[in-house]
Amino acid sequence: MSGGSCCTRSASRSDRSIFGLCYLIVFGSLLGYSAYVWLLANAPIAKVSTYAYVNPVVAIALGVIVLDESLTLRIVAGALLILAAVAIVLRREARTAVPLEPGQVVGPNGDAGQLAPARRS
Repeated sequence: MSGGSCCTRSASRSDRSIFGLCYLIVFGSLLGYSAYVWLLANAPIAKVSTYAYVNPVVAIALGVIVLDESLTLRIVAGALLILAAVAIVLRREARTAVPLEPGQVVGPNGDAGQLAPARRS
């Protein structure tokens, strides 16, 4: 290992790789995490949790569009399976959604009337 900094310019680092690193830091980490935290506070948890499944499908699509990566039938079938499963989860969530009063707690079977309203301290 050399004693140089990781951020020093060398022949092995191209402008494209440095741009890619900066892009991932800004959009992949900072904006992505901020959007995820915002969703946790403002959306139902079942919808928020689906991001982990859709994220690889978006990465595949971007790879095909931006980097001209190959797309096989197996990849398309996997992506469609993921999207269908996410659609099922979101559809079930929409059907079983129970309108709650602020501070009200839902029981394990989804019944809001089962538990007393949450106390605010």
